[in-house]
Amino acid sequence: MRKTSLTEDQARELGRLLNENRERMGLSMRQLASETGVSISTICVLEAGTNLSPLPETLKDIAKVLNLRMVDLFLIAEWLPADELPTLRPYLRAKYQDLNEVSIATLERFADKLIELHGVSGPQNHEDERP
Repeated sequence: MRKTSLTEDQARELGRLLNENRERMGLSMRQLASETGVSISTICVLEAGTNLSPLPETLKDIAKVLNLRMVDLFLIAEWLPADELPTLRPYLRAKYQDLNEVSIATLERFADKLIELHGVSGPQNHEDERP
């Protein structure tokens, strides 16, 4: 069975992301609640990072209004494990449907070279998402 609860760190990270995006859009909690149909109290505990069991449907409703990608929220929650993410080629085909095979192959070689030079550790604790 796939886990559906969050760790305290995941809940805080999710709350930070939701709060930053809501404020960036200039929305109050009341406005976000009105646009999503999610209660203000739920939004408050999500942003405070104290809700360890958010409902996926609630996150979906909030993500839509805040222009967030569901996959990003699910990755924070580890509801979509990294080993289940697509490899680069199918991702590029799905995301950029007009990209030709030569371009896809070029991007794959470039990514392989970057991984060879720098490894695959990547940014830690979502540091690439901070302004």
